[in-house]
Amino acid sequence: MATDLDLFLYPNENGFIGKIALNTTGNVAIDKTLLTESKISTIVILDRSGSMGNSVPRFVNEILPGIFKSLGYNKNDTIILITFDSTPNLYKIPANQLSKFSIKCQGQTFMATGISTLTKFIRNDLPKDCHSLRLLTISDGEVQDPANVQTEAAQLASLIKNEFTINSQAVRLFTSSSQPDTKAVSSLLQLNNVSNVNLLDLQTSLTNIEIIATIASLFSNDSLNKHAILKSDETILKSTPWQTTMNNTLSLFPGENLFWLSKIPTGNLIVGETNVKIHLKEGLTVDTYENLLKTKIEYYINQLKILKIVNTNESKNEIKDMMSYFQNMESSLLTNQDDVKILLNDSSLRARLQYLKTSIIRKKKSFVMRMSQIANDDKVSQLNSAQQADYLRAVDNTSKNARGLARRAVTQGLDFNEILRKEVRIMAEHIHELQDINDNDHLVSFFSQDTTLGGIRTVCQLVTDNMLDDIDANDILRMINIVGVGCSGPIGEFPDPMTWRVNEIYVGCYVSLSDVLTAFMQSQGRSLQAPAINKDITNVIPIIEDERIAKFLQKYAPSLLEYTCSIGMRRLLADVPMTAGYTICAGVWKLIEDLNINKSEIHLKTFNEVVKTYEIVVGNYFQHIMPYIKQQQNNQLSYYIANNGTTNMISPFIKLYRENDTAKLEQIPKILRALYTYEIWQAIRRQYKNRDDSDQIAQKMLDQLIGLDLNKYKTSLQPSFEVEPSLNEIQFHDQIHTDELYLDELLKTVYYVDYITLLSKYISAVINNNIDSMKNIPTIDEKFICEELQINYDLKSFKFYNVFQALVYTSKASRVDSDNEVMKMIDLVDEQAAKKVVQDYIRKRFENQYATDLALKGRAERTELATILVQSILQATDHNQVVQFMREGLTRGKIQLAIANSSSLGFIELKNKLLDLNENVPRRLDIIKIFLLGRDYKQNDEPVWNNGNVLFTPDLRQFENIFNTLGFDGEWAKIKEEYMKRNLHVYRDGFNRHGHGNTKPSYWAYGYMTLQMYKDTISPEEFQEYCKIHHDCCGVSSFSSLLT
Repeated sequence: MATDLDLFLYPNENGFIGKIALNTTGNVAIDKTLLTESKISTIVILDRSGSMGNSVPRFVNEILPGIFKSLGYNKNDTIILITFDSTPNLYKIPANQLSKFSIKCQGQTFMATGISTLTKFIRNDLPKDCHSLRLLTISDGEVQDPANVQTEAAQLASLIKNEFTINSQAVRLFTSSSQPDTKAVSSLLQLNNVSNVNLLDLQTSLTNIEIIATIASLFSNDSLNKHAILKSDETILKSTPWQTTMNNTLSLFPGENLFWLSKIPTGNLIVGETNVKIHLKEGLTVDTYENLLKTKIEYYINQLKILKIVNTNESKNEIKDMMSYFQNMESSLLTNQDDVKILLNDSSLRARLQYLKTSIIRKKKSFVMRMSQIANDDKVSQLNSAQQADYLRAVDNTSKNARGLARRAVTQGLDFNEILRKEVRIMAEHIHELQDINDNDHLVSFFSQDTTLGGIRTVCQLVTDNMLDDIDANDILRMINIVGVGCSGPIGEFPDPMTWRVNEIYVGCYVSLSDVLTAFMQSQGRSLQAPAINKDITNVIPIIEDERIAKFLQKYAPSLLEYTCSIGMRRLLADVPMTAGYTICAGVWKLIEDLNINKSEIHLKTFNEVVKTYEIVVGNYFQHIMPYIKQQQNNQLSYYIANNGTTNMISPFIKLYRENDTAKLEQIPKILRALYTYEIWQAIRRQYKNRDDSDQIAQKMLDQLIGLDLNKYKTSLQPSFEVEPSLNEIQFHDQIHTDELYLDELLKTVYYVDYITLLSKYISAVINNNIDSMKNIPTIDEKFICEELQINYDLKSFKFYNVFQALVYTSKASRVDSDNEVMKMIDLVDEQAAKKVVQDYIRKRFENQYATDLALKGRAERTELATILVQSILQATDHNQVVQFMREGLTRGKIQLAIANSSSLGFIELKNKLLDLNENVPRRLDIIKIFLLGRDYKQNDEPVWNNGNVLFTPDLRQFENIFNTLGFDGEWAKIKEEYMKRNLHVYRDGFNRHGHGNTKPSYWAYGYMTLQMYKDTISPEEFQEYCKIHHDCCGVSSFSSLLT
C-alpha cells in the first residue's frame, strides 16, 4: 500500500469539518492507488427556436465538435443533445458525427419540456455506473414558459444534486439585440457542485476558435474523468453541512478537499487502496475557520448568487439552510473571541460603541457577511435579464454599486435600516437642541448605567464616527437606550398592538430594551433578569421624564421608539402604528392593578411617570373619541364611545381631567359601565370568535348561563285536530335559572374588569399633580365598584347581565349603530330593566319553540288528513262521493284540506295508488277519468279539481296501461281524445324564442317532456304532420330517419 493520506478533523457545531489533500504527482503507480477512472455523461441543452437562426447548425456542426476535441474526447464518445423549441428532442450522437448531423432552427422557446426530457434521461437511460455529468446550456432568448422552467428545474435539482458530481455551465448567446433569459439558464446552473459557475455572454460575431476556447475552459480542469472515492465503514459523510442525508462514500478531487462528518470515524477509511489517517485538531477560531474554508468561499458565494436569481421556493430553502449553518457557526466562533468577551463584559454604552467599531471591522472581513448580503437581497428577483446577469458576475456584491443595482430596480417596500439611519442622521444634525438638558436626575439603567439622553447622544456619535452606514437597525436599537421600567409580557406577532398586555411590572427596575437585547447577546441567549428578584425582563415600558426629549424623538426620529417597542413586543421589526403607545398603555393598565394592593412610593412615582409619558407619546391619537363624551339623548341605551375599550379610553380620561368640564366629568360613571360591557364582551367573545361554528357555541353558552331548558319548561300542545288557545292566553316561561358555577367560570376570564373603576381616580390624581391623594384611594370591593358605576344592585348580577348581552349581541354590528352614533343595547344601570330584557328573551325563545311545535303539529295534522282524504277518495262507493271528496276535501277541527292541484299534499299518494293495481280501488277508472280531465263528466263537465284543467303529465302511457290491463281499451281511446283536445299549454301573445305560440304549439305544450314520448303516444300520421310544421325546431331533424 502507498503512504497513508492525512485527514484533519476540526470540531464544529454538529460534528466535524474534514480536510484532506489529494496530491497527484504524475507518477502513474501512485495515481493508480488513488484515482479512479469514472464515466462521464456529457449533455448539451440547446435552444433550437427560430430566433437562433443559423447558430443552431453552427454550434452542432462546428463549435461542439471543436469543444470536445479540445477536451480530449474520443471520436466514439456519445454526446447527448437535447434541443428545445415548441417541442423537445433528444439525440444520442457520437462526437465524430456531430459535424455531419443535420439540424436547423424551428418553433418557439419552450425550455421546460427540455428540462423534463433531461430528467427522464437521467432517471431512465443514464448508465447506472455513471455518476458524473457535464451540462452545457445554450440559449439566446427569453423563454415563454418561465414558471414551468423553474418547477422542472427544482424537481431535477432535488433528484440529482446530491447524487451526482455535476459541472453545469451556461452560455447566453447574443444573436440579436434582445436579452437572453438569465433566470432560465440559471435554473440549470444551480446543479453545479464542483466549481464556480460561469454565465458566459457570447456574441455570434466571435470566431469559432474564440467560442470553442472560451467554452472548453469551463470544463478543462473539472477532473470529472478521474477522481478519487473516499470510502467509510459508517454512513457519516456529506459534501455540504446542510445536506440532509449522510453517505458512506464521497468523491475527492486533486488538491484540497473539504467535507463534513457527523462524528469521528471509528471504522476504516480508505481512498482507493490507500488508508486514511485521522488527525483531530483543536477548536476553530474565526481566523482559522475562514482560512479553512478559503478554497470554498467563492464557490458558496457563487452558488448563492445563482439561487437568488432562480428564486424558487426550493432555492429559497437552500439559501436558508446555507445561511443558517454559516451564521450559526460564525456567531458561535465570535462569542468565543477573547476581545469580544472583554467588550461584552462591559455593559456601558461606551463599550457598546467600541464593540460596534470592532464588529464593523470584523464584518467587513467576514465572508459570511458577504453571503448574508446576497441572501437577504430580495430585490434581485425583480431585476431584468441584463441586470441579473450583471449581478451574477459581480466580483463583490458588498459594494455600493452592486447594492444600488438591486435597489434601483425596486421602488416600494420598507427598508428599516435606511429609515433608522436617516433618523439618526437628522437627530445628529439637531442634537444641539438638547444641550441645555441636565439628565443628572433622570432615570438610569441599572445595566448600562446611562440615561435615555445618553443613549441618544451615543447613537448620534455613530454619525460623527462615520460608522452609520456599516451598521443595521438592530445595532441602532441596541444603542438608543430608551430607559423605562422592566416588565414581562408575551412575545408574539400582535398585528393589533392594542391586545398586548403586561404580565408583571418590576417597579424600581429601570432598564432599556437596548440593554435587554445586549444582555441576550452577551449571555449567548439568556434573558436579562431584574436585580434581587431574578425574574426575566422581556420588555420595557418607556419613561421619558423630560418633555423636550420626547418631542425631540417625535420630531426627528418617530420610528425609533416605535421600532424599539416592536422588538419588545414581537422580537421583530414591524411598522405597526401605535406599538409604542399601546406598550405604555399596557403599563398604565397593569400599574392600576398593582396599585390596588400596593401604594408604595415607588409604585406611585412609577405610575405618575408612565401616565405622563403616555400622554406625550400618544398625543391626540384618540382625540376623535372626545366629541362623543357629552350628555347623550337616549339615556336608556348604553353610553356610546364608538365601541372603544379601556386601552383606548385612557387618553380620553386624561383629556377629560385636563379640560375639567363638570358636565363631561359627570358622564364618567356611564363611561365606566360602557367599558364593563365592552371588556366582558371581548373576554367572552375570545372563547368562540375564531371558530367556524361560533354562533352555535355562543348560543350553547347562553343557554347554559340562563338555564334555558326548552323541553322542561315548554308549553304543551293540544291533541291533534283540537283547537289551540290564542297566544295572549298562554303564559310562556320567562324565569331565569342562572348557572352560578358557569357564571363564575366565565367571569374568571375577565378578572381585570373591576380595575376599570380605579382608572379615573388615579388618572385624576396624576393630572392634578396630587400624588399623595392616590394613597387615599380605597382597595376595590363591591361597595366601591358599585358606587363608581352608580348601580343600585349587586355587582355579580350586573356582571351577569353584561355576560348575557355579550352572548346575545355577539357582533359589533348587533351592538353598535355607528351611523347614528348610538348603542343598540340598554344601559344596565337599572336592574329591573336589565332583568326584563333577559326575561323577554327567555319568553321569546319559548314562544318561538311553541310556534315551531305548532307548525310541526299542523304539518302532521295535514299529512294525516291527506292520507285520510286519499283513502276516502279511493274507497268511495259512488261517483258523487268521488266528486265530493275531490272537490271539497275534508275538515277536522280547524284544518281543511283538499287536493286542489298537482302541487297539493296528497296528490302523489293518490296518483301512485291509482296506478297500483294491487290497491283495492272500487271506482278506479271513474276516479282516473276525473283525475285526468279535471271535470265531472257526468254533471255538465263542471270543474272538480285542478281548476277544471286536465292533468299536465309527461307520460299518459302509465294510465293507458291501467285501462288496457283491465280491458277498457275503447274507453281509454275516448278519454285520450278528450284529454288531447284540452291538454294545451296557453302561450303569451306572439311567439317565444323557439318559434312556438298558440298557433304553433310544441310537444311540451301538449304535456310531453320529450319529442320521443310525444311520438310514442300519437299516431304516425299525426307525428308526420307535426314534423312538417316543426321541421326547423324541436329537434325534429334528428328524427328524419323515422319519417322515411
